[in-house]
Amino acid sequence: KEVKRYVPENVVVYGEPVHWLGLYDRTFYANDWTYFYNGTSFSDVMKQYRVEYVILSEHSYAEIFDGSELEDMKLIGEIKNRYYIQKPGSEEETSTKIYQTPFQRKRIGAVRGR
Repeated sequence: KEVKRYVPENVVVYGEPVHWLGLYDRTFYANDWTYFYNGTSFSDVMKQYRVEYVILSEHSYAEIFDGSELEDMKLIGEIKNRYYIQKPGSEEETSTKIYQTPFQRKRIGAVRGR
């Protein structure tokens, strides 16, 4: 529920599998998916698949990224919670961040007649 309020319907999302449970009605790529693209930059993969929102916990961010991958993305939300994703055995509150990518699809709005 918490993540869903930051991610609109009909968008493409990249995140940890646990977040798919709340976003099952969106196109969702799990973070393990990028391991199949060795040698391809994270940004290129996001652009190729038109990912519009990226959801990462601080734990997965530290494992996957060096920091430069999110430079062009806009932080739109942060959820602090002890129960989302944390290091095994930890009782600490962790941070999950939601980013909007620069790869937004163009949306065609309804045209009203007179």
